[in-house]
Amino acid sequence: MARSGLNCMEWSLLPPATEEMTVQAAVVKGRFMGDPSHEYEHTELQKVNEGDKVFEEEVVVQVKEETRLVSVIDQIDKAVAVIPRGALFKTPFGPVHVNRTFEGLSLSEAKKLSSYFHFREPVELKNKTLLEKADLDPSLDFMDSLEHDIPKVEPCPRAWLPKALAPQPQALPPPQGPGASRWSEAVPWWCCAACSGQASPSTMLPAPRTVATSTWAPVRRT
Repeated sequence: MARSGLNCMEWSLLPPATEEMTVQAAVVKGRFMGDPSHEYEHTELQKVNEGDKVFEEEVVVQVKEETRLVSVIDQIDKAVAVIPRGALFKTPFGPVHVNRTFEGLSLSEAKKLSSYFHFREPVELKNKTLLEKADLDPSLDFMDSLEHDIPKVEPCPRAWLPKALAPQPQALPPPQGPGASRWSEAVPWWCCAACSGQASPSTMLPAPRTVATSTWAPVRRT
């Protein structure tokens, strides 16, 4: 269960997410206000019947920040929560139980994406053919595997970034040398972090001491 608090000392349990909450929160845009009781207002058109006449009327819908927070947490959990294969098992009658004999994955298995599942109701598994399910163990492979996930990366509009963090228009030289692969995504990472409010010039990390420093230079604090 998720919790919320205003002073980092007193916490209260958030209600479980429902489909109605998800639909309501989907129309809200922008940053959180930090007040669970804050109400967002959204205007939408609804059909109104009066006798034989049907017409559209503007209705102001109010959505509490607490409702939006519950919905966002639920969406994040469904997108990123994972569980190792074997930690849970499903009985032939349907119930799922914790595998008390599970002691963790071996080193070789831990390196495979197929050893991890999305900790949610299966979505892609229902679309698999019988031939694709032939090698699956129904008691263990009853959730969506990470093996076939395709990451979705959306470009960050340059207009959203402060000038100090905006990538330069000229092409950057490809990083080379030790650590190049680690820092080659420095600019895109800061692009996403700055858009989400998680990065700013005051929290800039030091540049890596590798030959790949040229990639970091356009966003480094001076």
